[in-house]
Amino acid sequence: MEDNPLWLVVLCDMMTNLMLFFLIMFAYNRQPPEARAAFAKAFAAEAVIDSSHPPEVEEALPPDPGETLRALIAEGKLASAVELLETEDSVRVRLKNEILFPSGEARLGPDSQAPMAALARLLAQMPNTVVVEGHTDSLPVRSGPFQSNWELSVSRAHAVIEALAAGGVPPERLVAAGYGEFHPVDDNNTPEHRARNRRVELVVLRAREDL
Repeated sequence: MEDNPLWLVVLCDMMTNLMLFFLIMFAYNRQPPEARAAFAKAFAAEAVIDSSHPPEVEEALPPDPGETLRALIAEGKLASAVELLETEDSVRVRLKNEILFPSGEARLGPDSQAPMAALARLLAQMPNTVVVEGHTDSLPVRSGPFQSNWELSVSRAHAVIEALAAGGVPPERLVAAGYGEFHPVDDNNTPEHRARNRRVELVVLRAREDL
């Protein structure tokens, strides 16, 4: 016996499906309204798809370093030793009279030990990168181990970095920069003004990936 042609097989399948469809429709119409409603509900998309909106989850924002520093400085009673200057990208901690370098030197004085230890403790609690900037007054270097104010300013930054690292700040978060006499905060016409320019500033970056 020869095999049935392909078109005949397809036609038989179609006729069988049509017969089953009409049988289902006949049985459906014979049911009472309540049964038809239950049958329709079983095939409704709403029964299997959750259309409720998931609860919105607020993204946790990293703590603002300015607010953190202000709180920690107040807690550590360092307001008289530092000055905060905030920008969009960073918080600048300017060390005041308690942490000054004698003219031409890069050695932290004895009065700086307690404030530096307190600063190290509060910076160790933060994840931010800290750029330590060294500055000098305008008096030229005439003797000693340093060849220029640039070299002196970098040495001052290194002195502070060593103190911060010894106080618990991770060294990989510390960066040194030296600006010599070229970024003064005051003129250099009096000993008091030159003392203000002999300083170190800690620039706390708002994002850890900035460098």
